[in-house]
Amino acid sequence: MELGPELLEAAVAFAKVLDEAKSKDQPRGGWYPYGSLANMWHLDRLLPADHRDLKVLTAGGPVADVGAAYGDMAYFLNSLGIPTEIIDNPPTNFNSLEGDALLGRLLHSEVPIHSVDLDSQFTLPHANYSLILFLGILYHLENPYYALKAM
Repeated sequence: MELGPELLEAAVAFAKVLDEAKSKDQPRGGWYPYGSLANMWHLDRLLPADHRDLKVLTAGGPVADVGAAYGDMAYFLNSLGIPTEIIDNPPTNFNSLEGDALLGRLLHSEVPIHSVDLDSQFTLPHANYSLILFLGILYHLENPYYALKAM
C-alpha cells in the first residue's frame, strides 16, 4: 500500500476504531490526550516517491514503534497486516504501558509490547527491523545519540 490518499483515508477510518475502543474502557489515569496517527500525514508529505510503498518499507522484518504513546501507529500498521511491535519504557510512559496493553486487548490485537529503557545501554528485542518509527521521543532522552546509533 502506497502512502497517499487511500492510506490516509484508512488512517482516518482507523482513528474512529481507536476512539470506539477507547470509549469502552480506560487505563488508570485516563487516556493520553494526544494521538500519534496524525504522523501518517507528516510521513505522506515528507517521504519521496521512491520511499512511499509500505510493503517495500516494511519487508524483511517487523516494524518497531518506539516511544509509541498508546501504540496508535503500531496498531494501525498491524491492522494493515504489517507485523509491528511497541517498544517503550514503562516508568516514562504516560501510565506505565497499561494503556498500550489495554488498547491491544480492546482491539483484539496481538502486537507485542516490549519494555526497554532507552536511557540505558539497551538492546532491541530483534537485531533487525524493516522500519523503526521513532517519533516525538528523541528530545526526551538523556543520550539521544546512543539511541539513534543503536537503532
